[in-house]
Amino acid sequence: MATAISKPTLVVGARGSVGRRVLAELLDRQSPVRISARRPEPGQFPTGIDVFAADLTDPKSLAPAFDGAGQVFLYANHEGVHGVIAAARAAGVERIVLMSSGSVIHPSSRGNAITEEHREVEEAFRAASDLTWCRSGPWCSRRTRSGGHIRSRLRDDCRCISRMR
Repeated sequence: MATAISKPTLVVGARGSVGRRVLAELLDRQSPVRISARRPEPGQFPTGIDVFAADLTDPKSLAPAFDGAGQVFLYANHEGVHGVIAAARAAGVERIVLMSSGSVIHPSSRGNAITEEHREVEEAFRAASDLTWCRSGPWCSRRTRSGGHIRSRLRDDCRCISRMR
C-alpha cells in the first residue's frame, strides 16, 4: 500500500537491528526512503535507494543525508544531538521519530547513565520547539529472534511517519 508521503523518510542507522527493520517496513509500505550509516558499503542495502555516509556525532556529514528528507527516523547520540537538530532545521525536515528508551519516563531510572543520555537527547528535542518530533516508545523488552515485537512496534511508528504529512 503506497502512502501519501512525497518526501523520503531518512532512516539513520539503517544497518542496525532496529533501523533495518524500519527500512523494511517502509519499503513494504512503498514509502519513499533514503538511508544512512556511518560507513555504508556497496551491496549492504537494497538497490535503488539513496545511501549516505552520515555520523550523528559529525554535524558536517549530516547535511547531505538530511537535505530533501521529509521525515527522519533515528536514534540520536547524546554527543551529537545538537548537530542533528541543526541539520534537521537547515534541511527543513518536517518530522522526526526519535528512538529512545522507556526508562526516561520511570522515576526509578533517574541517575542511570544510559537513561540520562536518553533524557538529555529528549530534552534537547523538547527545547527545539520549532521541530516536530515524537518518541518511539520502549524497544528493548521482549524482543523476539524473528523481530515480531519490534515489527509490530515499527508498524505503529511507520503509521506515525505516514500520518505526519
